[in-house]
Amino acid sequence: MICEHCDVEWNQQMEWLLASRPMPKPRTRDVVLVIDGDALSRKLTGRYLNSLGWEAMLAADGAAGLAIFRTAADTIAAVVLEYHLPDSDGARVLRELRRLRPNVPVVVCASHAADEVARRIPDDGVLDCLSKPFSCGQLELAVRMAGRRRRSASKPDA
Repeated sequence: MICEHCDVEWNQQMEWLLASRPMPKPRTRDVVLVIDGDALSRKLTGRYLNSLGWEAMLAADGAAGLAIFRTAADTIAAVVLEYHLPDSDGARVLRELRRLRPNVPVVVCASHAADEVARRIPDDGVLDCLSKPFSCGQLELAVRMAGRRRRSASKPDA
């Protein structure tokens, strides 16, 4: 079943792209937590991140995402967070992520009303607010920026 907010054509293009691309050797061991209530979107986002060399951990709702984050917060380089989750809204999940690890880079995505979502979320640590369907390039750029931010935040001051 496809979420009513998903773009079927985008999902078909992602499936084709991932099936037609050879899997490169991982370039990084960074972990990206994907919290998305739509199973197909979550799976495709995870597969695309894996194809680029990131390890994707997948969660179907806010509670599952926070449970994963609590156990692996130190290993997670970034979070891709769908704002409209089945059990919560993204703002509540974002607040809890911030409480657990204030500097975790977050990319928020929204199936609809991304501009409104961008106005409602605190911009502290939110690197981007992507509107679904987003391109593979947009996702890649946002997550790469998150990785750079994490690496620069972990360097000691000179």
